Amino acid sequence: MYAMPELAVKFANMMNQRLTFRHWIALTMKGTYSRGKKLYPAHYALLYYTRGEPRVFNRVRVPIPVCRHCGEEIKDYGGHRNKLNPAGLNLTDFWDDTSPNRHRRYKVRPGVNELKLMIPERAILISTEPGDLVFDPFGGGGSTFQAAEANHRNWIGTELYDCKHIESRLRETFPLSCRRRPGFNYERLFEGYEDNEDKILRRISG
Repeated sequence: MYAMPELAVKFANMMNQRLTFRHWIALTMKGTYSRGKKLYPAHYALLYYTRGEPRVFNRVRVPIPVCRHCGEEIKDYGGHRNKLNPAGLNLTDFWDDTSPNRHRRYKVRPGVNELKLMIPERAILISTEPGDLVFDPFGGGGSTFQAAEANHRNWIGTELYDCKHIESRLRETFPLSCRRRPGFNYERLFEGYEDNEDKILRRISG
């Protein structure tokens, strides 16, 4: 679950009733704009829940941060730099090396809060193994699908709006994969369900 803190608190309250809380991951949002009588929300929340103990939990490592100007390492790690793992630092629940969404000039669909590839990729690497199935019900710009394909995960996705941008993104990145036929009849997953709308939603819509 990925949202602003104000919404994440509400979703977390509902998710706590059925799922097991693992992490509230904070993704820094660069900026300090005025918000009236509120502090500027300088992070997005990525909620990590599981159904009981997770089947998979992988330790993901990130590069040791360096200064973008001089290239030197930013921290001295209390004089214990030589004891750090050569593969990098353990990923924590505070991600300050990315931004919540891509800059508008790099988006495949203008006006959409499209996630940077790093965000869904880390979530996939933490919680799945190669060959596992990843489901993203909000396709958006297709970054989750790209991350799953790049890391050898099977994936299924849905999107309410036009999916041409997702298709072109995948065709450009994985032309060979897009030419292959799926190994199973995915259309059968949706048989008998398309017309079964939630009764409450049906009454609201008239």
